[in-house]
Amino acid sequence: MKKRVLVSISREFGSGGHDIGKIVGRKLGIPVYDADLLKKVCEEYGYEYSDWKAFEETPRSLFLTRTFGEFSSAPQDHVAEMEFRYIEEKINEGNSFVIVGRCGSKMIKDHNPCVRAFVWADENFKINRIMRRHNVDNEEAFQMMKKKDRGRRMYTERFTKGKWDDPKHYDLYMNSSKLGIEATAELLIRYIELEQVSTV
Repeated sequence: MKKRVLVSISREFGSGGHDIGKIVGRKLGIPVYDADLLKKVCEEYGYEYSDWKAFEETPRSLFLTRTFGEFSSAPQDHVAEMEFRYIEEKINEGNSFVIVGRCGSKMIKDHNPCVRAFVWADENFKINRIMRRHNVDNEEAFQMMKKKDRGRRMYTERFTKGKWDDPKHYDLYMNSSKLGIEATAELLIRYIELEQVSTV
């Protein structure tokens, strides 16, 4: 890409938001920060990934957390802060990237050009994708979907103070079950291209 662009993709579990992010990153030739972000952070700051991976993009336990002023003992909070610092460094370096989840919409919102997308889908579409990907039955897929989305909601709302799926926090609110994964990714790419033109 000739001009810097920052893209965040928030997503419901099973909607294909991660795959959409990968497609967008590949076609635009820019990095994608997703589930592998914590590995990059640990390599950068000298931490052991195995010590922290269980706490990535998850809500903290109120029973196991002590807070002193702005300091929190929760490992989830520490992981989140490490990731936020890493992404801020990439922004300040002038890099383009796609970030999937991880409060990306908040981190990029004051930097132009940026595009903040939320990907959702019809329940049957999500459940069928989860069943295929995780080799589980319908009920297990439904419970996985509810648990994951509850965790994402709690995580996002803790760090952003805004409602996770509120359309006003996003530039695009896309139903991937209408167009499919590839076409939804193409729609997002087209919006990014238009956003770049409008900020020239």
